[in-house]
Amino acid sequence: MLIPSADCPYLRGDEHENSLSFQPVLEDADRRYRTRIEVLRVLCAGRKVIHFGCVDHSIATIRHKIGRRKWVHKEISEVAASYNQKWCLRER
Repeated sequence: MLIPSADCPYLRGDEHENSLSFQPVLEDADRRYRTRIEVLRVLCAGRKVIHFGCVDHSIATIRHKIGRRKWVHKEISEVAASYNQKWCLRER
């Protein structure tokens, strides 16, 4: 999404308008549906990440999610420059 430069003073709070119409310029990528995991992979790519989480399901479920590329911990760890996870696992 591109924000017109004329709108920036309003977004920063430098100017005020009661009836300002905000019209961002949408790019093709803005119109494409992305899953939560896809968005997290983009945001975490090449960054140092500390992921705090708690898992409340079985090892079998985790393996199943990994196989379907649906386990967030694994997906982030694959793209992050460094990945430090702090989580607890309560095995059923």
